[in-house]
Amino acid sequence: MFDIDTNGNIVCVGKPESIDSQGAVNTPKNICDFVVEETLSSIYAGKNLVETGNYRIADICCGSGNFLLSAFEYIINHYLECYRDDLFDGTVRDGIIRTDFNGQNLFLSYKKKREILKNSIFGVDIDPLAVEVAKLSLILKLLEDVAPDELTEYMAQNHEQALPNLDENIKIGNSLVDGRFADYNQEVMIDYDLLAKIRLFDWQSEFGGCKFDAIVGNPPYIRVQKMVNYSPEEYKFYKSGISGYQTASSDLLDKYHLFVERGLSLLSHEGVLGYIVPHRFMNISSGKILRKTLAGRKAVRKYQNSFHTHLRI
Repeated sequence: MFDIDTNGNIVCVGKPESIDSQGAVNTPKNICDFVVEETLSSIYAGKNLVETGNYRIADICCGSGNFLLSAFEYIINHYLECYRDDLFDGTVRDGIIRTDFNGQNLFLSYKKKREILKNSIFGVDIDPLAVEVAKLSLILKLLEDVAPDELTEYMAQNHEQALPNLDENIKIGNSLVDGRFADYNQEVMIDYDLLAKIRLFDWQSEFGGCKFDAIVGNPPYIRVQKMVNYSPEEYKFYKSGISGYQTASSDLLDKYHLFVERGLSLLSHEGVLGYIVPHRFMNISSGKILRKTLAGRKAVRKYQNSFHTHLRI
């Protein structure tokens, strides 16, 4: 929303109810880059992507897409390394990579970057505006260092529009609430306001029902008091046996517990999850169930600098 500061200037400020209810924060790029590199290096290390193909990377609370931008950038750079080391002459000839006028800098072709974006980058957020910003940010990253004639050539050769449609990559929805909510509260099927508020998201059908090789992000931290205040229907669903969340049985539930549990359930067998989470769950009683969940899965590979937990299923 907009407000006027003490100098009479119009400023944009976050709505308190939005910040409190969704736990939305903006993560600085250097931290996103760090988390992404720590996470993706474990699945990309020693791999030649030219041979192994695309990995599926997701942020299930993506906001405006900062983590997805870092992941997209990381994958592009990794592809460049693979091509440079193994197939430089052939890929230049085939138009997969190109150089600048001095032959010093390498760039991945627009076609290849577009393929990576469509096949590797996925996100979900409950805020429709944030989803649109994320899609726009990824499009701008895709267009980075692309010359107009390259776009024209791509459209002529592939008979496609210049810009890809990312509706199937970045989606609006509540990553924590699926169709089981309708079993718990059938009013959602006839109450449009409740349906719009909850925004059910069915992981069994979305994104082809496929698992992810890595999930990264900074899940919202929302204590039980705020959930009860702003979304009592959602809170009661988590606490019900229908939701299936083990961590929801904690007396002082925090929403990031649920995101960790959901993230782990969406990983492929060798998948890795890299999250920024508060360290307090490690030594307080309300974090016992989350600790037990992680220990039972032997999920914690690395815990670093009090803000980064590196998990794998």
